[in-house]
Amino acid sequence: MLCITLTPLCLICLYRLSTSNPGKLYLGVNDSKDPDAEICVKCSVKKKPFTHHCSRCNACIEMLDHHCFFAGNCVGKYNIKFYFQFIMMLNIGLIFCMFMLFRLFYSQNTVTGSGVQGITWLIPPSPYTVYAIW
Repeated sequence: MLCITLTPLCLICLYRLSTSNPGKLYLGVNDSKDPDAEICVKCSVKKKPFTHHCSRCNACIEMLDHHCFFAGNCVGKYNIKFYFQFIMMLNIGLIFCMFMLFRLFYSQNTVTGSGVQGITWLIPPSPYTVYAIW
């Protein structure tokens, strides 16, 4: 039941992370009012404090944390909360799946006589097992 709830929530957080603006600075739109502001050499934008240039996106991002390859987007000032939610949902799901696999593995009599019973526990219960293997 928990996997049925966590999987859509995790996918929603991933969607919001990948489609939200991380804090990109655009040329002429949100230039810093400070006359002493630095100008980015690569994209010619006036940089605010704590702004860094992402080489993958080729843009300056406010409070750039990193470029997330899962989302295909930078994690910055405005979408870091979605990144945190995404990572927390993945970790909760991973812990839950590890608990369920542990419980299923050790609660069943897997070897009896001529064959193996209880083989259904080998079927991955959710997409979180992909994250666990990775």
